[in-house]
Amino acid sequence: MNFRLGPNHSVVLMSRRPNAPYRDRVLDEGMAVEYEGNDVPKTAGILYPKLLDQPQFTPNGTPTQNGRFLEAARLARTQDSEPEQVRVYEKVLTGIWVYNGTFDLVDG
Repeated sequence: MNFRLGPNHSVVLMSRRPNAPYRDRVLDEGMAVEYEGNDVPKTAGILYPKLLDQPQFTPNGTPTQNGRFLEAARLARTQDSEPEQVRVYEKVLTGIWVYNGTFDLVDG
């Protein structure tokens, strides 16, 4: 996931393959995407990152990619700002990605 990769869009890379580490989904006959985000990095002290909340901030206080997307979703819900445009690419085979479209970021 890359917040504001371009001047007017963000990008997420999703996988719905059987061995995918995240449970990303396409909903409403392709009209919506549910993207899981990035887990806490697996380190010697963190063996099961899925059991922890995904971090919004780095240890030094700057927003993570999760935090940036979450804040953009909050702003779109609570203020008169346009939703972030998110281009979604899906991994279909190793090294092969397909463009699934551009979606409005409206929740997180």
